Amino acid sequence: MDIETEKLFGILQRNPKLYIFLENKQALNILEEIYKTSQNIYDLKRKASFKNNTTLYNILNILLETNFIKKTTINNIEIYAIDEQGKQFIELLKNIEKKVKI
Repeated sequence: MDIETEKLFGILQRNPKLYIFLENKQALNILEEIYKTSQNIYDLKRKASFKNNTTLYNILNILLETNFIKKTTINNIEIYAIDEQGKQFIELLKNIEKKVKI
């Protein structure tokens, strides 16, 4: 097992709720959208194709609990931005994904 895979397993052991990003492509898409640029809640709701908003809020809560994203409110609109830990996690996932595809 290489170093990146070991790091990923370490993160997942400390935060088992993060397995959702390996199991659920839509959850990963939410994280990737926030990674690209800060997102307001309305854009995330529009981009997410969940049947209800509860799933989206559960994903956001997992990310907030693990300090992967930060939430700010501007003019009564929730804005979500990626944090350094979240950047490292998504980059780790992308690097491992590239290696697996090759």
